[in-house]
Amino acid sequence: MLIGCHKGGNSMNNDRKHQQVKLVSYSLHSLQIQAQDIERQIKGQFKKLYLFLQEEDRWIDAVRMEEVRKSQVMKNKITEMSREISSLSYTIKATEQQLSVEDISFLQNYKATETRAKQTLPDPKRVSGALIDVAKHLGNLQLRVSEKMNGMVQYTPVILDPNTADTGLILSEDFTSMRHCDKAPQLSDNPERLYGCVLGSEGYNSGTHSWDVDHFDGLYWAVGVH
Repeated sequence: MLIGCHKGGNSMNNDRKHQQVKLVSYSLHSLQIQAQDIERQIKGQFKKLYLFLQEEDRWIDAVRMEEVRKSQVMKNKITEMSREISSLSYTIKATEQQLSVEDISFLQNYKATETRAKQTLPDPKRVSGALIDVAKHLGNLQLRVSEKMNGMVQYTPVILDPNTADTGLILSEDFTSMRHCDKAPQLSDNPERLYGCVLGSEGYNSGTHSWDVDHFDGLYWAVGVH
């Protein structure tokens, strides 16, 4: 009898060990799935930040394009003035040569010489709109950046802990809401998991706390302290 009981006990222990191996194997699989999901969400969040940085590049490109455009205007103006200076220099040289010839020849061409001598460069003027529109690019820049960031980032004081959620509950990707589902995905039966509810991700042991809860459907719901 003692031997028989001993064999039966060994068999039960063996079954328990097999069951424990299955549980650990399933927990390992759940861990891998969980890690993949976390990695996917992290990449998604950083992709949003990357798109935001691309917006920054567009702002900088706009400044550079304005610089190139206005620089070209200034270069064209310099080229035009250089041609006018060359033309005036030629006129002065031609007039000097005309003055050096015989008096009769000079008098015969006096009118043409006088006309050339009166040719002068226009008074120098500052080019309007030559500078970059600083106010356009930097005005309220911090506010504009903050507004775009606020559209990407949202702070929630209370988020739910998916490791404690009942297997019949589906949490949103940002862990701020949940819903009941009869065909919820199979989750690991870890010790932290609760029945029929889910815990907040952070606990507290002092102070005054309050929550705003939006309730959309369902007959029964409750908010409490665990």
